[in-house]
Amino acid sequence: MSHKKILILILTLAVFLGCAFIWLEFIPASISKLESFHLLPFVLALFGCVSLYPLYRLAKNRPSYSLPTFLFIGGLCLMLVATIFHFSLHSDEAWIEWLYDMSKAICLVSCLLFVWKGVRQHN
Repeated sequence: MSHKKILILILTLAVFLGCAFIWLEFIPASISKLESFHLLPFVLALFGCVSLYPLYRLAKNRPSYSLPTFLFIGGLCLMLVATIFHFSLHSDEAWIEWLYDMSKAICLVSCLLFVWKGVRQHN
């Protein structure tokens, strides 16, 4: 499969998933229908784990970006664990919310580090 076909496939999948998440966000009744689908967190976890490999290759090829990359991977893994526990345990305990908050903070810090590294290398 050529690089152009792979890029088209990835972009199509990204647009489809983006539209699905926007639909879930703005139509709250649809979320209650999807909660009966017990495999949803695991399917999302699979997509999340597949996206980690290119990030690992980025960290391996560019050592200066390894810290923000591994922070971002850690934030994604925390989000993944929190989502699986939330859907499998069906609980809204404080530690699950804490995991969500920590994963958001870690991802934000890694994004800021990416921007800082990029600006620093550009100058």
